Amino acid sequence: MNPLRIVDLLDVTYDFERQAGVLLLREAEGAGRTLAIPVALADAQQVRRAARGESLPRPSTHDLTLALLNASGTHVVSAVVTREEEGLFFAEVHLMTTQGAQSRDARPSDALTLALRQTPRAPILVADEVLSRAAL
Repeated sequence: MNPLRIVDLLDVTYDFERQAGVLLLREAEGAGRTLAIPVALADAQQVRRAARGESLPRPSTHDLTLALLNASGTHVVSAVVTREEEGLFFAEVHLMTTQGAQSRDARPSDALTLALRQTPRAPILVADEVLSRAAL
């Protein structure tokens, strides 16, 4: 298994003209490498709201998902950016369920949003190989 590195969400940037955003993640320890993950504008806005602890008047899809998970005894343990292929990033949400540990494929923006909305916040991890290949 590829070693994982803890990262912090450094910033979320927007390009309204292109309707796109970028999630900037920085390695918490070590070299302090920075990773830029391009996402859709709406996804970037969801991540930023989650990072700031902001809520909308009505629950978002992520809020509903997390509420359903928690009601069933499942908790988000971590969000993991697992790989990058030709500029496309892949992630997993690691969960602790009543049947034990599980993971599910996810888009990085969804994985990060769920991790940031979980109470307490779940860590964000990136595979070392991804940081080595794709870091700025």
